[in-house]
Amino acid sequence: MHTLNKEKLLQRKQQDFNTALVGTVTVWSKGQVVIPKEVRKELDINEWDKLMVLTKHGMAIGLIKSDNVPEFLSYMQQEIEEDVRLAA
Repeated sequence: MHTLNKEKLLQRKQQDFNTALVGTVTVWSKGQVVIPKEVRKELDINEWDKLMVLTKHGMAIGLIKSDNVPEFLSYMQQEIEEDVRLAA
């Protein structure tokens, strides 16, 4: 039986967890939020772009440009495969 090398997995996750807290947004009466300008610029989000909405653990929201979904899913598959490899 293999044991999960949690320390190694955590180190890798910290390196790969390329996330940034860039500010706060307010939810308006119709559920609308404004994505900060610097985020729109960095992610090349433009007027009328379609975004997919994801939730995680019932407390986090993520947005992905629809055009980027195949690449994102491929990346996530690689992450899962690496996690399985590290757990072996």
